[in-house]
This record gives sequence, structure tokens and C-alpha cells, in this order.
Amino acid sequence: MFRYAKHFTPGAGVLALLTVFSVGACSRAAVAQVGVTESVATQAQTSVQAASNDDFLPQLQGVDPAKDAAAEAALTEPRRIAAAIVAVGNPSPKLIVDVDAYQGSFLGEFLNRFPTARGLWTEGDRESIGVASARLARFGDRVDFKIACADRMISEECIPHGTDVIITDWVSIHQDLNGMYKSYSAAAALLPPGGWIVNIDHIGFGGSAWEPWLQAARKGIRPDQDGPAIHHPELRVPTVDEQLGALRAAGFDAHVTWQSFNTVLFMGRKR
Repeated sequence: MFRYAKHFTPGAGVLALLTVFSVGACSRAAVAQVGVTESVATQAQTSVQAASNDDFLPQLQGVDPAKDAAAEAALTEPRRIAAAIVAVGNPSPKLIVDVDAYQGSFLGEFLNRFPTARGLWTEGDRESIGVASARLARFGDRVDFKIACADRMISEECIPHGTDVIITDWVSIHQDLNGMYKSYSAAAALLPPGGWIVNIDHIGFGGSAWEPWLQAARKGIRPDQDGPAIHHPELRVPTVDEQLGALRAAGFDAHVTWQSFNTVLFMGRKR
């Protein structure tokens, strides 16, 4: 049974999507002030098909769904690599939290890899919960949803202490280097020794010619952009060394474990 966070109240767009979920189901979801109490898993296949329709994706805001799907597919490899590496260090994590999880694809990859783990989907934008709940329906009551962790900011207000793995992506679209130091330090305080933090992110090149070279070279090889564009034009995207420096300063044994052009998989294990 899907369980929504205690303080989550669905918006109008989510209620409309939940109505679609309930058509033809044996039992209808009961929507209360505290959230949804009935399962939507019985309509998972229909829901996923609906999620591919641009009418059900208000959060894309005009982005071409085909390009968005291609970018998602391109991230399958680093997500699987991240889960495989975590499995070596901790084959049975109990709780995996996806920070600002959007449609839940990254969390889904980890829940596939760790069938006994629970997942917590967090997101600052409540409009994403409809599509995410459809995509994660196959995991049943192993997933909880919480409107929190806006702007990829990790804090104890949104992540339980003792979480085994924190995953996120595109931190640089919202946070500058100072914000990353704060988020990574908060993550270290919330994770136990041996806990993991994972971030798939863009990297900058400090104004060198490498950035336009790589951006031009990727055409025909990968999608034009794997993740969303930076949300704050005044921010400078940190370099690899700066991101690793922030992770290591927080107490993580951190490394780059995959890179394609300007997209990098950062992983850190708490010392």
C-alpha cells in the first residue's frame, strides 16, 4: 500500500491524476486531509502509460518528452553503477532516501537492487508526486513520499537519522559550492559510519575551453543535456575537484566513479 507522508496534502493536479488511477479498480482510493490511504498499485501499468503523456507532466513545463526520455535512459548506467558499488560496501541497506527525487527513477534503480530496503521519496515540488507514485507503484508499501528537501538541500528536517544511503542528482542546479558544503556536512551527520552519499551532477571547468569542447563533442553521442539546466543563472557550476573537496571536508571517502562529458557520478562513504 502506498503511504504518503503524514503532512502531505495532494494538490489539484495530483487529485486529478489519482482519479485516473482509480478508474476500473476494485476499490477506490480514499483521499483525506492527511493524504491517500488506498493503494494505487492495481493501476500501475495504466498509470505509467499515462505518465508518458505530456498532459500528465506539468513539471516538464514544455520540455520535449522524447528528449526527456532519452536523457533518462542515458542515466541508467551511472545509476546502476552507483547501486552496484553501494552493494559491495553494504549489501543490505535498510533505508534509502532520494533527495529532490523528481519522478523517482533513481530511487527505483536502488530499490530494484536492494529488494529488502525501504525508500523515501522527497521532493520540494508536490506536482511531481503523481508521476513518481506511478513509476514506483511496483514497490508497493516499500516507498514513502514526503514533500521536503527542496532545492536539493539536505537537512535533518527532511531525512531521518540513521539513513543508510542518500542519493540525489543535479545539486549544482540549485546550490553553489557553499550550499554543497552545507548539504554534504548535513548528510554526514545523518548517515552512520559506512553510510553512502551519491550525487550525479554536472561539473564546471573553471572557465577553460574544455566546457564548450565537451558540449560540442557530445552531439550525436549523448543527449544534449543529461539533466536540467541550472535554475539560478548567477551560480557557477563547481569543478570536479571542488565537489570532491566538499565531500571530503564533510568526512566522506569520495571519488568520481563514472563520467561522460560534463556529467559525473560522485560517491562518498562516511569514514
